[in-house]
Amino acid sequence: MDGFTGLNIDGAHAQLQNFSDLGKTTFDKMVGAIENFINGVKERWASPNARSFSMDFSEKWLAIIEKYKASYYQAISGCNNAGSALARANGAAWSNVDSAYLDEGTDVYNLFVEDLNGMTGMATELVKVYRDLFKYEMENAINTLSNVPRTIDFYSTDGSLLSAYSTGIDKLQEDINTSFAETFTQISSYIDTEVENIYLAKEAAVQQMSA
Repeated sequence: MDGFTGLNIDGAHAQLQNFSDLGKTTFDKMVGAIENFINGVKERWASPNARSFSMDFSEKWLAIIEKYKASYYQAISGCNNAGSALARANGAAWSNVDSAYLDEGTDVYNLFVEDLNGMTGMATELVKVYRDLFKYEMENAINTLSNVPRTIDFYSTDGSLLSAYSTGIDKLQEDINTSFAETFTQISSYIDTEVENIYLAKEAAVQQMSA
């Protein structure tokens, strides 16, 4: 069998299956982080600032989620097509790797309200807790994404590389990192703003009562 060449189908198939599994795990972790953050904060923050924040947050993260889903499905479909073509060229058959269903969650993008039962303001310490939990869970998702294959490599049985299909994960991770950093900075700024607004309101109330 010296000099025997062909397509290492099992190796490429296993790599694509790993991409599918880790990609799904990353997505679930990311959506879970978003859900936990939004569902926690929206019950503890109500003001015009809260509504403004949620509008920006919803637009930003819905775009990220949709881009992730499209990239995930496209990568698996493209790799299956490439594997099938290479297998046929080598007189073999390729068994498609199924993509997992990516569920973006429910009620994640509902906009915040300006008051809760007539009350406006923020439970700042609890919001800080949810901010820090969001940071922890999102960093966990990003770390998982770091292990998702960047390419699906199609090797010959003699060890030579026949072709490599890019999964496009690097750009996705860059976008997620940027959006996460922006969100963390934004919510931290709003926490400071709401605290200042509450302080000023109290000062104004004291002055009016003393007048």
